[in-house]
Amino acid sequence: MSLLSYNFQGLGNTPTVEKVKALLRQTNPDIVFLIETKQYDEEWKRKIKEFGYFDGQGVAAGENRVGGLLMMWKEDISVEVKGCDLHFLDVQVKCQIVDKIGD
Repeated sequence: MSLLSYNFQGLGNTPTVEKVKALLRQTNPDIVFLIETKQYDEEWKRKIKEFGYFDGQGVAAGENRVGGLLMMWKEDISVEVKGCDLHFLDVQVKCQIVDKIGD
């Protein structure tokens, strides 16, 4: 499982969104966590569609262009959003262990 976490300090302009898309193409993460997105609730639906292949998402919307968190994950990843606020997302991620180190 791969995770990408990044503080983009705002996803409101096209060059930043394109930068996110390029990073997603390069790394192909299973889970993405974007910090300081500075987006409102109504802006999320369009942004998530632009990012493509993620089936699940947890959002803590920004307020007055401050804060904002977005976590997206692929369909085969089990993520449960336990709670969220302007400053945090509480999630539980479950994954299957394929190989143990040292076996």
